[in-house]
Amino acid sequence: MYKKRPLFNIFRVATYGLITLALTRPSEAGLGYYSNLISVKDWVIERKIDVNTNEVKCRASVVRYGSWFSARVRLDRNNNLILPLRYSGISKPSDETLKEVKRSLKACEEGVFFLME
Repeated sequence: MYKKRPLFNIFRVATYGLITLALTRPSEAGLGYYSNLISVKDWVIERKIDVNTNEVKCRASVVRYGSWFSARVRLDRNNNLILPLRYSGISKPSDETLKEVKRSLKACEEGVFFLME
């Protein structure tokens, strides 16, 4: 005879519900807006995929210096270090850190699939 196992049935229903929810909701990470990809020391690498052109855009900044990107210590489009005026007293990141951040940015921009060595 079949035995009723209420805990198993609850677990099974919850699992199916979560799978259904995950499969029916579109994944939007990085589509149309910047989302965090990885962290490199104090820096965060963010990526955005333009849904119209499929162009991959990446940027790097130090989050602790501002709540929005333009207020942060960051790299510009040419990978030059930008220190906002209000943070003129902070120390410049080491060359080693900048090199690692730039390498991560390059890997990010090379396509949708992000692979670090």
